[in-house]
Amino acid sequence: MIEWLIIGGGIHGTYLSNLLTSETDVSPDDIRVLEPHDRPLELWHRHAHACGMEYLRSPATHNVDIHILSLYRFAKSALGSDSHHFIPPYNRPSRELFKRHCESVIRRRRLSRMRIKGRARALTRLAGGIAVETDHHRIPSKRVLMCIGQTEASCWPDWSIRAREDGAAIYHVFDPDFNPAAPSPRERTVVVGGGLTAVQTALYRARTAPTPVVLLSPHGLRKSNFDFDPCWIGPKCMRGFLSAGLEERRKLIDTARLPGILPLV
Repeated sequence: MIEWLIIGGGIHGTYLSNLLTSETDVSPDDIRVLEPHDRPLELWHRHAHACGMEYLRSPATHNVDIHILSLYRFAKSALGSDSHHFIPPYNRPSRELFKRHCESVIRRRRLSRMRIKGRARALTRLAGGIAVETDHHRIPSKRVLMCIGQTEASCWPDWSIRAREDGAAIYHVFDPDFNPAAPSPRERTVVVGGGLTAVQTALYRARTAPTPVVLLSPHGLRKSNFDFDPCWIGPKCMRGFLSAGLEERRKLIDTARLPGILPLV
């Protein structure tokens, strides 16, 4: 039985595997990351590429390493200069810099050796731990960390499903077979959505497509530097969250999120 099993190998799962091996006395042999994809952060990088992301929304201090200045230091040591890799506000890093920094951290900390390829299908209680049933085997662990998101559950409105079944050329930007560099149709491209992904996709298509691009949003464009109040980074908001029960925590997360908004710059 291992000490820690992390389900999900994206940004959060990768960071937590780094944190546990760097800041605790737990052996890397007692930590595993269960992930269905071949490479760490594979789905995150695929989606960032699909929507044409050039710079992250988060500041450079938010990265998968432990030290808050790690990404700055990497930019200076590995690239010689960091001037064009960050944009205001809050020094948002380029996607290319963030990708190279993640690869460096994963390689330097040897995080890939902790990974197990597969999907969690069920959890059952064991004496002293939890058994996680995967596609091929069972993993007993004393503790399980859930680091899964909604990135594989693409949201298709009913009208889009019906139109696609009738032969309409409708794609979801996060579908595995979506190609952002595919040739544009003769007519205009319509991007449906009013959040950051939709706007990034529309801007990318506008730069690369020879035909007009239309952004169809259900609301006016909403602006905010972050998709949450920065008070959640420190004790001001986290104090109450940590003292709340699980159901109350879920409600706090749901109300704290600010979906469908864009950074001011």
